[in-house]
Amino acid sequence: MAIASTGFAALSSLDAGWYGAGVYFTTYAMYASPYFVSRKDPAVLLSFVTLGNVFPVTENHTAKNSLLGKVLTAGYTSHYIGLDSKGVVPDFSKIKLEETNPSDFYDEIVVSQEPQICPVYIIRISTTKLRSIVDRWDRRDKSKTVTEKPAEDAVKTSKSSRITSGMWKMGKK
Repeated sequence: MAIASTGFAALSSLDAGWYGAGVYFTTYAMYASPYFVSRKDPAVLLSFVTLGNVFPVTENHTAKNSLLGKVLTAGYTSHYIGLDSKGVVPDFSKIKLEETNPSDFYDEIVVSQEPQICPVYIIRISTTKLRSIVDRWDRRDKSKTVTEKPAEDAVKTSKSSRITSGMWKMGKK
């Protein structure tokens, strides 16, 4: 994979980034699935990420004060974004916690410097039944999605001191 030869820094140049320019992570692997499901050999790179001084993003990417494509907020080393299943910052002031399911919310983490990232495991994912498993997490326009045939479900994990393949980037929509 490209990450092995170009490193994490090159990932941040793939697009502007809805919540700031940088490398995107999430603590929810299934939330990230739309970004790796269409790969020939899908994989996730499990990493430790040093957040440092975290800026809590509350603005939607379409708001007037959006962080779209901007460098991380001055004085902060990362952005943390609480999101709904569509990848959008909800208006948390209007959410009644007693009426919500915690599994309806996810996160994205943006860091701008490669030294903040320490890769630990490469998780290779079998494409068998992968499409049916991740369809509920897909935030892309369904009219543009190619259907893949499901087969058997399996996950392979390998620990590696050198990165040889398998990085997903929370590339922005």
